Amino acid sequence: MSSISDMHLGTQAILATASSVGVNFVVHPLNTVIRRLQTLPPAPGTNPFRQISYCGLYNGYRSMVGADIGVFGFGYITNALLQDSVSPLKAAVGAGLIQSIPTAIGEGLAANSQISSGRARGMEALRRAVRLEGFVLAAGRETPFSIGVFYLAPRAQDALRRLFPQRHHPTGDLAIQATAGALVGAVIGYGTVPLDTLKTLIQTSPSRVSLWELGCRKVATQGISGLFQNGVLRAGYVGATTAVMNVINHTLPEHLPDSFRKA
Repeated sequence: MSSISDMHLGTQAILATASSVGVNFVVHPLNTVIRRLQTLPPAPGTNPFRQISYCGLYNGYRSMVGADIGVFGFGYITNALLQDSVSPLKAAVGAGLIQSIPTAIGEGLAANSQISSGRARGMEALRRAVRLEGFVLAAGRETPFSIGVFYLAPRAQDALRRLFPQRHHPTGDLAIQATAGALVGAVIGYGTVPLDTLKTLIQTSPSRVSLWELGCRKVATQGISGLFQNGVLRAGYVGATTAVMNVINHTLPEHLPDSFRKA
């Protein structure tokens, strides 16, 4: 059975492109809803889902696809390069740190076109997207995500195969790949909700605010639970993302000719 570690660097770029297009087509509307909820001013006693607009859920789609091709490309290629010299876990950590840089910029630009109010475009959106705090929070969020995609999901997949050996046929294997990715991604997605929430607020704020001040303000108005607001949606978003990527990583290489593999 082929794996992404058998593929040369050009093929890693193909996998990154396929992942970007597939992931964003599936989860971009949910991502837009999450961004709008994260930037919604607190209004106790009201249903936040009734306060946001559900128009333009694919706003920022093209910029996210373009950004994620670069993001995933950095991740896949870095992971492949590092696996020749370090353990798979360390390779996944390195991939996460590297891909967090374009992630912060791409998501910052997209978030400013997704939110319902206070949008920014052009240089103002870029100024918000490149705030240092955004890069720090992106690194803290992307590293666990990369570990999930490249290290934990394949191992969860192997564990599920041992539990359900009778499902070693194409349909059953796809279900196992998707389930493994979804379970790993959901746990990581929920655990990194505070980082994602603060990153969005930092990168969409019209004026610069310190990370400490922003966190204290969030806790003061909504409590600790405010940092985990929309955690279920975020878990579903990351779970679906990891599921799609895990299926692509373990299915697409099987259908590529030998010329796409390492010599």
